[in-house]
Formats: sequence, structure tokens, C-alpha cells
Amino acid sequence: VTLMLPGTSMTIVAFLNVCATPIMYVSKIPQLLLNFQTKSTGQLAPITLGLQLLGNVARIFTTIVQVRDPIIFLGFISAFCMNG
Repeated sequence: VTLMLPGTSMTIVAFLNVCATPIMYVSKIPQLLLNFQTKSTGQLAPITLGLQLLGNVARIFTTIVQVRDPIIFLGFISAFCMNG
């Protein structure tokens, strides 16, 4: 909601974009530890993984073509690597 206010500076927006990637990494740690301990991904379907990767590729493509923001681009590259 704050980002939609007219007085919000681009510095705040950039800061929040930079914070998103570490939060994503930290949120995946419990699942990675569980997968490592059980030596299994449980019932992770290959189709779900494929759709996640395709979604990340679409986000990367649209960021390159439309947004051209390196912070957002690196965030989507990181998400692609973490999902892969």
C-alpha cells in the first residue's frame, strides 16, 4: 500500500526490492534442510517444477524486455536458480 502513495521515493522501492531476494533465500532454508534430512523431496511433481521454471523464465523475459531493472532481474534469476 505504501508503494502506491504519491510521495513514495524510488529509494524506498529499490530498498524493498533488494530485501526481497534475501527473504526468499531464508524462506527456502527449512524446506532444503528437510529435503536433505529425509533424502527426498516428498511428492514434488515434475510438472509443478516445470511450471515454476517456466514462470520464472517468463518473468526474466518480461523484465529484460519491459522493465530493464537490474535489481528485479537478479531477483528473478535467483528465484530461477532456487527453484531449479
